[in-house]
Amino acid sequence: MFYDHPFTAHLTNSISLLLLVLIIAAAGNSGNSAKLYPASYPVVMSVGSVTSTRVHSSFSQFNE
Repeated sequence: MFYDHPFTAHLTNSISLLLLVLIIAAAGNSGNSAKLYPASYPVVMSVGSVTSTRVHSSFSQFNE
């Protein structure tokens, strides 16, 4: 499991830059703007949920 820790952030950055890969992680399901990791690392693409009408789901995590 990933945590908001400097070493983990450094490792995530290094992996994405060295391997030239896109890291994708779930944003979360708490329905608030709290940052969850690894989804909140700068080099990670965070994905959330939308409804069938493409509106933000009430339970889907969100932030910047």
